[in-house]
Amino acid sequence: MTNWLLVSEVAQVMRVSDHHVRRLIRTGLLSAVNVGGERRPTYRIDQRAVESYMNARRTLIMDRPPPR
Repeated sequence: MTNWLLVSEVAQVMRVSDHHVRRLIRTGLLSAVNVGGERRPTYRIDQRAVESYMNARRTLIMDRPPPR
């Protein structure tokens, strides 16, 4: 069974603003389902998508060389 999260819940987990989560969804970096309308979207995000996004970001950060 899929665990669906609200934008505000994802923002808390990621420690970012709701606006940032919506921007990630709009740009396609975080997948979500719009359960609202086109004029006023209401998103639900699969918890696995959040984990996948965060793991991908963690990998990118860990692959960088240390700052000089």
